[in-house]
Amino acid sequence: MSQWLRVSYFFTGFFFATQLWAGGFQVWEQDASGIGDYHSGAAAEALNAGTQFYNPAGMNHLKNGELSAGIAYIPLIIDYTGTVGGPGAQTTANAISNTNNFIPNFYAIMPIDPHFALGFGVTVPFGASTEYPIDNPIAAAATKTELQAINLNPSIAVKLTKYFSVGVGFDALWGKAIYNSAFTIFTPTIPLQNTLQAWGYGWNAGVLFYLTPKTRLGVSYRSSIQLDGEGQSEYLDDPIVTNSHLTATLQFPATTIFSIYSDITDKWALLLSAYYTQWSVFNSLNLQNVLVLGSPTTISVHEDYVDSWNLAGGVHYKISKRVLLKLGLGYDQTPTQPGFRDVRLPDAPKYALAMGVHWDVIKALGLDVGWIYFFVKPATIDNSQSMTDDDIRMLTQTNGTAKTEVSVIGLQISWKI
Repeated sequence: MSQWLRVSYFFTGFFFATQLWAGGFQVWEQDASGIGDYHSGAAAEALNAGTQFYNPAGMNHLKNGELSAGIAYIPLIIDYTGTVGGPGAQTTANAISNTNNFIPNFYAIMPIDPHFALGFGVTVPFGASTEYPIDNPIAAAATKTELQAINLNPSIAVKLTKYFSVGVGFDALWGKAIYNSAFTIFTPTIPLQNTLQAWGYGWNAGVLFYLTPKTRLGVSYRSSIQLDGEGQSEYLDDPIVTNSHLTATLQFPATTIFSIYSDITDKWALLLSAYYTQWSVFNSLNLQNVLVLGSPTTISVHEDYVDSWNLAGGVHYKISKRVLLKLGLGYDQTPTQPGFRDVRLPDAPKYALAMGVHWDVIKALGLDVGWIYFFVKPATIDNSQSMTDDDIRMLTQTNGTAKTEVSVIGLQISWKI
């Protein structure tokens, strides 16, 4: 037990020393070993400690204590072509956002006896990162947007019968958001930075059914979490002029996962998953007391997200006792809808192609490498944001098209204790 704790502390320290930038509002890459099959079968597979995030009931499927740490690299390029400005005063704005994002994870699982297991996970379940040039007209609508989220997740699993396990967990989510823009009507442009942070809390639970000795069905649920952010608004070229009472509420959606894992032969396994995310809780983003020309102002952006599905299917093929190949396909609906897409998060429907390999370096040490390429439909950008106070009534509109290029490369190391 003491050895397990020492190694756990080491990996946790490594995690918090890592930059926590994420590409996209919801991040699926919570276990890099699942990148190779696009996280198909995630709530039923239960092949390493990463099962704790997708279904805590899967911890009882592991026979040994395990530590697992990984990282996913997500290069994200967004090419916007269109206009920006107020009603009747649109300016051409062709701009590119190019960000490099790193998503780490860490898990520790310790079976107490054949019926109980404890776990702890540190993940980045949500995040965003786009950055447009400040010397481009698009800066009137957006420059730098970042959402950093760290989730601390203790959990417990109980095996009720040989065919049925349950698991529950507690989520403590810390989030920090940067929501920047600029006043392009001045020369030089005046950059505006808005920073918020907060803690929020939720829960998760799951069940794992053994339909046959070779087929498992998993269902899990992660609750919605609300962050009541507080921070400050400031001009970057004059940090003395600040408003330290910036506030905003951000609602993170609940997600339900349905998964099947089946060893159809000694060499082949089939994996399926359906993720349902209740994005309709994210209707608008309202930043209170933003500093605009020295006056506290409310910025409102209508989002009107809708509930969406992410579907995944994959196969595993055992080349040998130590090497496993993975392939996956997926389709991710977008929660955004026409009339409300903006340049900060220009999401669109996407197809995914994934492949990867698992290698048992030694009996106690496993290594996973995976890759995903997304085929993203061009997104129509047609949103507006309003600024209002007693003296100012402003409306910024963006109308155009955003083309996205994104892929994922991941590495996971798992060590059986």
